[in-house]
Amino acid sequence: MKRHSPARRRAPRARRAAPAARSSPLLLLLLLTFAAGCPPQSGGLGAPPPADSRPPPPSRATQEVVRHVNDNCPAPGATLYSPVVTVTGALRDRDGKRHDLDLRGVLVMKAPRSIFLRLDHALESGQIQLGANDEEYWVAIRRGYETMWWGRQVNIGRPGMESLPIDPPRVADALGLRKLPERGVLGPMRISDQSYDRLIYGRPNDDTGTASDRVYYVDRHPPFLVRGIDYLDAHGEVEMQVVLSRYAPVPGLSGLRAGRIEINWPGRNSVMKIDIEGLRVPETVHPRTFIRPTEPPEGIRTMRQIDEMYESGGFGAESDAGRRDASTPGAQETP
Repeated sequence: MKRHSPARRRAPRARRAAPAARSSPLLLLLLLTFAAGCPPQSGGLGAPPPADSRPPPPSRATQEVVRHVNDNCPAPGATLYSPVVTVTGALRDRDGKRHDLDLRGVLVMKAPRSIFLRLDHALESGQIQLGANDEEYWVAIRRGYETMWWGRQVNIGRPGMESLPIDPPRVADALGLRKLPERGVLGPMRISDQSYDRLIYGRPNDDTGTASDRVYYVDRHPPFLVRGIDYLDAHGEVEMQVVLSRYAPVPGLSGLRAGRIEINWPGRNSVMKIDIEGLRVPETVHPRTFIRPTEPPEGIRTMRQIDEMYESGGFGAESDAGRRDASTPGAQETP
């Protein structure tokens, strides 16, 4: 099967990964996946193809690819602020109704996984609030939903949880706030083509033991930037696709930050483009910026905890001792 870069594809139908046995390591799972067909692929959202048409350089070790990605990440505790964020696109709810997005707002983020994004409409403020910190995450959507969803980071990836219209931990990951592990029982596995080194990570799965979780597309030429990410569901289907572009330096901070994040949810026929302008290191940040609201924001009628069944004494609850956020590679254990 012909392989495409994330910049050239138009949201192809995702292929289902072969299931893995409970005791199978990530390597066996991925070998089964690739034997069954093509690896998970991300969908193009109109981003340009790789500008560097030179033949690729000699292959690098997997750990070297990961180190270059991590060198571009902000240091833990680093804070960034954008006073001008533009979001366009369309979300479709569970009934298939389309909700167009044409919003403006502000973005604050703090490595490794804290974000706060508030978006307003020209005629009505407080349309979307999206946030995360080391313990919790939340998203509140006013028009068409009137709902705020929230959950705990420790429960990410567990079965039976409601799928969110916009996933805050994945948005934080796409913004490049967390470093990737160089090695571990859950990856990465590297597969290279003409343009990209693809880093494939797994996650624990309560049903199959191990499941493919996400794929990073890393430029094979300096400065070795992440250009796309595939986020997979429990069955290996591409659930969320990201294309990253318009990288630029931030004064006072090393590395380059993406100025455009294009997101596609193939199974929902939903898309969202985030343009970030004027990104800089703020002088101060209010201490409550990354704290989840405990009261409904304006225009929100329902607040729903999506992982309530895993609270102490709830259905499927278990001790969190030793458990890590498996769906975020930066939390995976390494030997």
